[in-house]
Parts: sequence; structure tokens; C-alpha cells
Amino acid sequence: MPYLLVALVLIILLSDNPESDIAGANAKGWSSVLVKTGVYNPDHGPPTHEPTHIADNVEEAVRWAIEREAERLEV
Repeated sequence: MPYLLVALVLIILLSDNPESDIAGANAKGWSSVLVKTGVYNPDHGPPTHEPTHIADNVEEAVRWAIEREAERLEV
């Protein structure tokens, strides 16, 4: 009996660096979350590469990613 295996891959990049990490995610077509901790400083203006979402910290970024995926999977 044949079986069909389907692998679902979800990539959401979380980063504090819009110059390299968010730019790379955009180039690959991945979703991305820019966190306002570390390299990125919102006081210096908007990020040069636009993320899918901006979060205040990593916990908020992870919660957003989980909620987004849960909504996406609701049919």
C-alpha cells in the first residue's frame, strides 16, 4: 500500500538585525519578526528592510508567531 508523506515547513525568522537577517528572510520569501532589542533601535527610524511583524521583545515575537500559525491552520 503506498503512503504519501507531506512535510510542512514553516520558517519565521526572529531577529534584531534588519540589515542582514531581515533582508535575508525577505530575499528567501520567509516571514520575519524584528525584535526591538539588541541591534535595531526604533529611535533611528524605520528598519531599512521591512519585516512581516515588529515585536518589543522575543517573547512577544514567539507569541505572535504561534498565534499566526494557529490562525492559519484554522479551516
